[in-house]
Amino acid sequence: MAAFGLPLLLRIRCSRDTFRTPLIAGSLFHVVRHHAPVISMETSVEFESSLFRPFLPEKSQVNPHIYGAELAFWLARKLADHGVITSYPNYEDWGWFLEYQNDSGDEYWLCCGNREGTGHAWLCYLSPKAKSLFERKKADPEKALPLLQALREVLKETPEVHRIIWGQ
Repeated sequence: MAAFGLPLLLRIRCSRDTFRTPLIAGSLFHVVRHHAPVISMETSVEFESSLFRPFLPEKSQVNPHIYGAELAFWLARKLADHGVITSYPNYEDWGWFLEYQNDSGDEYWLCCGNREGTGHAWLCYLSPKAKSLFERKKADPEKALPLLQALREVLKETPEVHRIIWGQ
């Protein structure tokens, strides 16, 4: 088991950060340098499977050689079976995505599609969204851990899914 009880999902690394701490008098500050943990999450996964090959002809796809509808519908159902509710699949010109919202109202897309030029190699990744159109601050990926953990479990328990590689 890795840090925080999530297998291989989180890794801790240190970076130099500056913190200000008050002196005894309380009115002056001095700078204290020390190592603080920075959480680095695995939010993308590549894998291989023949389960999600498209069954409709090429002209029915979002774009030529862009697949993922079968994967997205399958994931929505399997994630729901694990207690993680997403939207029905939506598409963009690059592939498919599921919308996920946590209890705090933060929004994420779980994007998925085939690796370019294949019908058996797949990629899924988390895309945090801003709460409004003009807001720069995106949702914290850490708050999507239930989605990522369920995705990890779904892929791991499916015997037809092979060569699972997690990354950032």
